[in-house]
Amino acid sequence: MINQQLREYVSRKISEGKTKDEVRSALLAVGWEEADIDEALNVGDKQVEALSKEKVQAPADDNKPEPKADKHHKLPLKVFLFDILSFSLGALVVFIAFMFLAKPNIIQDNEQTPTGFQEKQASDERRVTDLLKIQTALEKYYDEHKSYPISLDVLRINIPKTPSGSKYSYAPIGSPAEAYTLNAQIDSIGSQDMVVEGGFLTLKNMQGQK
Repeated sequence: MINQQLREYVSRKISEGKTKDEVRSALLAVGWEEADIDEALNVGDKQVEALSKEKVQAPADDNKPEPKADKHHKLPLKVFLFDILSFSLGALVVFIAFMFLAKPNIIQDNEQTPTGFQEKQASDERRVTDLLKIQTALEKYYDEHKSYPISLDVLRINIPKTPSGSKYSYAPIGSPAEAYTLNAQIDSIGSQDMVVEGGFLTLKNMQGQK
């Protein structure tokens, strides 16, 4: 059984240009089952195909008549040139003001090396994959016991750890637990599928108490 967030994660990676083999290898490396990966990839293909169809624009209506020009409302050439000059000067002022205000941010961004950003992004990708793996195991546990565990240690999987070697934050809610939160610190990424608030990505239970 795969969850909705895993399907959305796979769809997002495919839409970013990752191949199936790259996505499959990344998920296999952190312990995902091949059957779950295949199912998620099949669903991801369908979602990407549906999004592509939605982006196709309707053909233009070539038969629509063009409005007739009103000869009585033509501006004199001097007025027309003055309007163009005024617009150009206004655009130049806005551009100079924007560059002045954005300069500190540009300098700060240039100080961050591409290698450092790529390392943070890779660590975040691993954290997201780990959380999805743990969440899938938690939902399977709920199917069998009708409640969530008080600790991740009882799950029948190899519990992944953060890139720094610490445990992911898991908090069961209720006794017996009918809900939970699962957290990971995120450094550099956010997505349409997963909301990052205060530097933390939080996954919640898919069954039990909402």
